[in-house]
Amino acid sequence: MRWAEVVPSYLGCFLPAATLDAALPAITDKCVAMIKKVPEEEEEADDKEVLADVEFTLAYGTKILLHNTKIKLKRGNKCVAPLIF
Repeated sequence: MRWAEVVPSYLGCFLPAATLDAALPAITDKCVAMIKKVPEEEEEADDKEVLADVEFTLAYGTKILLHNTKIKLKRGNKCVAPLIF
């Protein structure tokens, strides 16, 4: 991971370098623990036409908004994506 490269640039203005270096492993562990894995849902067996079944990455300029996102669209299905925090 690039935590050791990224975190100091955000917290460097709040903590002295020595304190930040000592706290970095604990910060990294806490951040990794907060990452949630979303289990894949089992697919229903139906005869609906598949309109799209892709994995994609979406970026705006140099900012990655969605990375390796999977989407499957079937004709006639409606879905509201749940908010995951």
